Amino acid sequence: VQFEAPGWASDAAESLRRNGFVALRGAPLQRDLCDRCASSARERLDTLLPLVRARKLDTEKDACMFHELCKRMHQLRWDVRLPAPRASAPTLPGRSALPEADLAAWAELHAEAHRRAWPVLREVLGITEEQANIDIAGCVISQPGTSDQKFHQDGSREGFFNVFVPLVDVTAENGPTQFQPGSQAPVPTGGFAFMAAPQEHKAPHLKIGEVLIFDYRVRHRGLANSSESDRPVAYLVYTLPGCTDIHNFPDRSLFQDDDVPTNALDDNTELDWVLAENLDDLAVLASSSSAHDVAEDKLSWWHQLQFQKRAQERLGVDGCSDDTEYREIRGASFAAARPVPLLEPRLVCTSSSAMALIGAPSPDAASAWQLCGNALPEAAAPAAHCYCGYQYGTFSGQLGDGAALTLGELQLSSGGSLELSLKGTGINAVTRWWYTGLNGRKHLSMMVREFLVAEALFALGVPTTRAVAVVSGKDSVDEKNSSCAVLLRAADTFLRFGSFEVTLPHGSGHHAPSAFDWRLLRCLADHCISECYQHLVGVEDPEEDDEDFRAAPRYHSFVLEVTRRTARLAASWQCLGAVHGMLNTDNMSISGLTLDHGSFAFLDHFDPNFARHAREPDSRYCYRNQPHAARWACERLAEALVPLHCTQIADMLREVTAAFDAEYSTAFDEGMRRKLGLREKAPRLVEDLLSLMERTDADWTCTFQALTNASSQDEAARELCRCCRAGAEDEWEAWLHQYTEMLASESTSWQHPGHAEGMLASNPVVVPREWILDKAARAAETGDFAEVHRILEMLTKPFETPTNVAEARPPSLARLDANTAGEVGAKAAEILQDADFWRRLCPELRVADAASEGACASVFEVSEHQVEMLRAAMKRDGVFALPTADLPWQVDLAKLARSIEELHRAGWPPSFIWVYDEPWIMLAQLAPLLRDVLGSQPCFDVAASRVPPGEAGIAFHRERPLAGLKTAGITGEDVGFRADGTPAFASFWVPLVDVPQTGSCLMCVPRAHDAGYTESGNLHWNADMLQNVRCLSMGAGGAGVMSHRLFHWSRKGDAVQADGTPAPPCVALSFAVAEDAFESPRLPRRMLPLPPPQLRVALAAGQALTRETAGSFSTDMGQLFWDCFLQCSEHFDHAYSSSVYMARPQ
Repeated sequence: VQFEAPGWASDAAESLRRNGFVALRGAPLQRDLCDRCASSARERLDTLLPLVRARKLDTEKDACMFHELCKRMHQLRWDVRLPAPRASAPTLPGRSALPEADLAAWAELHAEAHRRAWPVLREVLGITEEQANIDIAGCVISQPGTSDQKFHQDGSREGFFNVFVPLVDVTAENGPTQFQPGSQAPVPTGGFAFMAAPQEHKAPHLKIGEVLIFDYRVRHRGLANSSESDRPVAYLVYTLPGCTDIHNFPDRSLFQDDDVPTNALDDNTELDWVLAENLDDLAVLASSSSAHDVAEDKLSWWHQLQFQKRAQERLGVDGCSDDTEYREIRGASFAAARPVPLLEPRLVCTSSSAMALIGAPSPDAASAWQLCGNALPEAAAPAAHCYCGYQYGTFSGQLGDGAALTLGELQLSSGGSLELSLKGTGINAVTRWWYTGLNGRKHLSMMVREFLVAEALFALGVPTTRAVAVVSGKDSVDEKNSSCAVLLRAADTFLRFGSFEVTLPHGSGHHAPSAFDWRLLRCLADHCISECYQHLVGVEDPEEDDEDFRAAPRYHSFVLEVTRRTARLAASWQCLGAVHGMLNTDNMSISGLTLDHGSFAFLDHFDPNFARHAREPDSRYCYRNQPHAARWACERLAEALVPLHCTQIADMLREVTAAFDAEYSTAFDEGMRRKLGLREKAPRLVEDLLSLMERTDADWTCTFQALTNASSQDEAARELCRCCRAGAEDEWEAWLHQYTEMLASESTSWQHPGHAEGMLASNPVVVPREWILDKAARAAETGDFAEVHRILEMLTKPFETPTNVAEARPPSLARLDANTAGEVGAKAAEILQDADFWRRLCPELRVADAASEGACASVFEVSEHQVEMLRAAMKRDGVFALPTADLPWQVDLAKLARSIEELHRAGWPPSFIWVYDEPWIMLAQLAPLLRDVLGSQPCFDVAASRVPPGEAGIAFHRERPLAGLKTAGITGEDVGFRADGTPAFASFWVPLVDVPQTGSCLMCVPRAHDAGYTESGNLHWNADMLQNVRCLSMGAGGAGVMSHRLFHWSRKGDAVQADGTPAPPCVALSFAVAEDAFESPRLPRRMLPLPPPQLRVALAAGQALTRETAGSFSTDMGQLFWDCFLQCSEHFDHAYSSSVYMARPQ
């Protein structure tokens, strides 16, 4: 806010309310005062440093932060009407005091500064002179090469404000070395920064004598003062009350020698503050309940839930809850654990029937804190379950609930019990973090999907675990996860086939953690029988004297009963046209429930080979093979229980196979009989129907709806032809004739009143189709929880026609908005071959224009000296920036930015901007410079981004793995770096609009302050990294150049600009260069500078699949992208083609 501009005081007050801070431009304090204060600070530096060291304060680490010293030693308070500082310093017991002369000089400077600043503070803070007693006064100094403060919050008192007055000019941006031809690069100096989260970095520039005011509760830090700076950075500091209902504070115990400051937590806690979104999150990390004013009367039901620990007491618990290091769990089925607190918990959705089942009232927003596990019921006993599993036919050894915890068995008012489980609760002792990479968290979109599928299956009558609630939030541990969620689940038990495999005596490359532990195996079986198969409790052979052989019939019957339940479950999936997709033994419920719904999917057009995650060529878990996979899992269970059922394995497997096949055949035939409205089973008719549906691409759900609703064979024929491809009329007529004859043989007809009665209860109108789940996930990611609730309500009434009838049908092949994009054909080839389509879509840009070749020849020219400067910056920092003035682009950047908006409105991801000539012209202009500086050439890793205002774009990441760099030293043998220290891979970020610090600019940590730059493994934040964050704010057309190891992300841009108008989206291009030995080019470089349009489309499609956020486009649109890429895949590098293949819709 400009000081003394019209309305400056009200604008400043509004900024304080909205942002928590305001910078007053225009030097409200005269420069001569600041010069004298700065000079005095420097003169007394040598006097103060020994005192800091003698008292062993926190400042000893940096020898630069004097705020704490001043708080402890300067109890300076003024009566504003008679501004006279206290002339003597308090003497701390056993410590020498600050010399009297020095204290008096400091006090005089503070008093004069306060007198001059008072009129400004009075206007902004709205306080009277009687209320303006200064609570704390001090000075902060940063020497060159140091930083003044770690991230911290001064306290939680409302109504207090800090006032900082810089005594020298500071450039708070602390940006990277800029390339300025003909001049020296500017030297960054230590500034001041606020950060609610790393992607919400705000760092105002301040000149000498300007005033910075911020709320006492705002997290803030000082940026590192450059070692190249020739002067220290100093501020005068005050803390003042800011409203009339705050009384003057007496001298506090903070000034006592043995007292600990209220904000003195460990480094890890300070890091968690940085990653938190709002100040309430501090309560999670400091174990304080004062920040959460929860209506306890409404939530007493949660705390009073009565749990038992039968499973844990019978099966054993390993370790303590604080031990989260991965380990083998031997001799027990559980590892003690506790949920990692979820920051900013928000209630996404709850199932009213599931909530009622556990005795919960209607939830409200405050319930989120409890339902995500931040506060557990008093009787709960959280633990992580350890199990093994056969995954895709191969034994994988110890797995376990690395992202979930059981709370115990909840005792229901009805007399029964349910096990409650929290999924997505963070790392525990069985979390395979090196494999999952998510630290025990789950993405919000995945949890919403599982929630909706579970409750939809329950409404459809399919045995399933229940989903009670989904709570979203943020996790400070996982830097890659922009949003995560916790799912509260319920079931009679969450034990699975894999639970019994922990005692297997063998393994294929992996071993079971409790191999040969038959005691644990028997405890597992006895527990499952007592909980889920009570009718088997007394089964035994009374003629056997040996206890083991006497109990063998019980376990024999247990295996067969589990097999029959599993067969009936598989049949229920088949009858609904549903595919579990991941029938590993660790996903098979021991009680015959549908477990783990992440890969569950419903067929649209009938394809027996469909599996949402078909990772093997034989589609092991596709619809056709689903019953066989379930039976195979039952056979593995029988093998695991051999020591208990004491039956020859070959004989037992024959029994399991026979039991499964008989039960499955009966259940499937009965289910299909009801779906067709028949009185007798008709397996041949069903077989012909499924074969016809496969040949005609008929939609599963719509086919049976057509048969249910038709009142005649002719009507059925018309409706069925709408559910499949054209030209199948004759085939459907033939099958319908068979069906009509079957009805007649049962003395019924299409019009018979009882014909459709059973069909109505067996053929749902709406199922959780993929595109509906995608829509719900996208809504949840944007905070539209009402849409998630609406979809839940629809899916839990599957036999009713939804309000939007389109949601009962499969989506047509993705079409763009005809008003914007024109008509698009159904085949990808039509798009690939039609350059005019792309010209119509973005008329301001060119596609395969002859004039573009001349523009590509206009390359940037730089001197050898400039090349050396840039190369040195890259080797030193891992990053350098090229200002807009030094990049005379031959394209109109504004047109490019507008065209990305056109693509967005038409439904295309930003990467499709690379279909046009202009981005390739920019790449051609830069390529020679990049080759000279880095020795690398374009590798066709191109992309574009569009970040809406108020949102964060790029998550924390490094572009590539270490790729062979073994030590911190650079040698010629290292793959990721050349012998001269330059990286073998670098990426370029070019904003197409101005990106100030308040926008979604890139943030990074220079190499010198990043311990992970030359080390493999997960990134761990440390104080040095946080103190040295750089901000790459720049004008449109500037470029940030980063090595593959630079740790970077983008800031969450302000939604509103300084003038109160909405901020525009941040749009940018990016591309990469690489050495071939490090990464092969995705297309042959002979295609440069202007690849053929069809290859550009294929590349853009591949990039959209591999780089876009999950849920940013529909599954059908993703299929279109895959088709586009597939038709040109022979031109692409094999490794890249494989990555696109893995990212294709499944």
